[in-house]
Amino acid sequence: DTAAGANSGGFGSYGASVNLRGLGSGSTLVLLNGNRVAPSSIIGDFVDISMIPATAIDRIETLTDGASSIYGSDAVAGVVNFILRDDFDGFEGSVRLGTGTEGGAPDQIRLSATGGKTWGSGGILAVFEHFDQDELLVEDRDFALNDFSPSYLLPSQQRNSFLAVLNQDISESINISVNGLYSERESSQLRTDFTGNTFQYEADTEVLNFSGHGTAFLGSDWFVDLFGQYGTVGTVNETTSSLIGSGRTETTRTSNTKVWSADTRLSGPLLSLPAGDVRVALGAHYRDEELSSSGVTLNPIPVFAQRDVYAFYGEAFIPIIAPENDIPIINRLEFNISGRFADYSDFGETFDPKVGILYSPGDGLNIRGSYSTSFKAPPLGLVGAQDFGASLLPTSLLFSIFNLTPADPSLADVVQLTIAGTDNDLKPETSRAFTAGFDFSQDWGNNRITASATWFDINFQDRLGSIPIPGNVIHFDAINLAFDDPNVFPAGSFTFNPSRDEIDAVLASLETPIGNPFGLDPYDTFFISRLLIVTNTSKSVARGVDFRLAYTRQLTEGDLQLALDGTYLSDFERQATATTPVVENIGTVFNPVDLKMRGTLAYAGKNLSGALFINYVDSYKTDNTPNAVPIDSWTTLDLSLTFDTKDNLGSGILRNTALRLSVINLFDQDPPGLPLFADIGVDGYDPTN
Repeated sequence: DTAAGANSGGFGSYGASVNLRGLGSGSTLVLLNGNRVAPSSIIGDFVDISMIPATAIDRIETLTDGASSIYGSDAVAGVVNFILRDDFDGFEGSVRLGTGTEGGAPDQIRLSATGGKTWGSGGILAVFEHFDQDELLVEDRDFALNDFSPSYLLPSQQRNSFLAVLNQDISESINISVNGLYSERESSQLRTDFTGNTFQYEADTEVLNFSGHGTAFLGSDWFVDLFGQYGTVGTVNETTSSLIGSGRTETTRTSNTKVWSADTRLSGPLLSLPAGDVRVALGAHYRDEELSSSGVTLNPIPVFAQRDVYAFYGEAFIPIIAPENDIPIINRLEFNISGRFADYSDFGETFDPKVGILYSPGDGLNIRGSYSTSFKAPPLGLVGAQDFGASLLPTSLLFSIFNLTPADPSLADVVQLTIAGTDNDLKPETSRAFTAGFDFSQDWGNNRITASATWFDINFQDRLGSIPIPGNVIHFDAINLAFDDPNVFPAGSFTFNPSRDEIDAVLASLETPIGNPFGLDPYDTFFISRLLIVTNTSKSVARGVDFRLAYTRQLTEGDLQLALDGTYLSDFERQATATTPVVENIGTVFNPVDLKMRGTLAYAGKNLSGALFINYVDSYKTDNTPNAVPIDSWTTLDLSLTFDTKDNLGSGILRNTALRLSVINLFDQDPPGLPLFADIGVDGYDPTN
């Protein structure tokens, strides 16, 4: 999923992030070879995975339960670890061309070259990758024809990446590995708003990351590991505004994030039990994070924020019963216990434990569960933020654009002052998570069936975000809700009939000129809304089930597989304060739907492979009010075919050559259209889903 901050107008780098279970990219920890990397965006709130060259990735490991007890902050929803290739001998080149079948298709090209050499005690690998994608115009897609032109549905991007990896055995008991990554990307985006003003955004981003890992064997199956990492991300955003009646203006903003960290870990067997060894790992961690930004777009005040984190952690694997113990209905019983103590220089101390249990009544069936807590400090770019901005608009225009009905005739044509930005006194988020599930597998002959399911319940406290609005209606409807019942919003989040002093206080807090396209008088303000300010809300709860069912049959020349993966969300709730209503977000625009599934029919042979994927997104509604407009479900098919000569077909240059064809959205199914929101830059569909 695209990160919330990755495509934010003129301040984004147009990257991509991982967002497990819809909890936001800031709740998923992304690692590269087990190490943290510097975050992207002007507030440092996500890791841009698109800057990692795809050619260099060997595999992706995903841990989908809370892992803060080992990995620390950000691992609330889980951990995604990108493991790089490190054992390659020879040369590999590839070219990938892509286009769309209808409309002004955004052509894509990806070129890569990989070279490596191995020797008895180590190896070296180098990867270069070039990626280029054209922009996609709104007028080239029927579902976006209500948008304002000229605008881009997708920005243009050009990226170059280089990665090198070295592994070397120093002795029979010592190994070291180092890797370096450099990526640079240029992106261009164009938007036109409902007033006819156009904005051209140019973003240049550079990523540099170095990491090293050393392992020493101490004897008796004990190891000591040393890790070190340094990373930086720099972005320059240039915005050219062409405003009707005001001419062209150009503004520039720069931002830079840095992270360097060091870890040491000791691991090995502590004692022996009848079911096996009790294995432990003890570690210490230090991390320094920095963020700096400057410019005249949104925030003219140069920002510098820095944070030190010290942590100590431990983990123990305790086998109680093993198959060798031959105990009826208890084939295996294991515990995993871990804990992490961390000291943040700006937010104090925290201790986060995790307890996991695995029980197997017999071969092929595992039943598991876990309990964990997490602690997440706010992104550095939000700490002490001074970024308040505001817009002044008539409610008559807002009600007309968004098809809203005034709660009272007195609200039909008044002036609304809407404030956005970040609260100056943020607190860290905390959470607790429960998971429970099973894994089943059964073989008979050439057949294998597997099934798994995981129930999760994640409860955030002091969750960062804007104030949830009952019914999930657009925030411009808040004036009607507050008029009918002032208690639906926290005290101080809105004001009716503000005094001149209250308006002066708002104007004095702004860091940029007020947005006032119609030349309204701020002192005519009837309603002040502070609902868009990012603050600590009372809680956020996500509950649901991840599931997978797969059948595999071994054939004479390959394997055939049928599989179904999906996630069902039963709750996705938010609450501003303990006294305001609980707002159910699930199944509304810009929030997760209750059911997503992906079916697979795949065949893997020695030289020929193919797969057909069926993707399903359930139907939902624009909001949770009686007048909500339904949004259709969406079913698409993807097709992938591969012919690989490997080393048994062809000769010379044709050996070890693969040809692949991928078709995404095989039958060209448009996403279900939105009946509104084009006027705020949403392109006729729901980008969240």
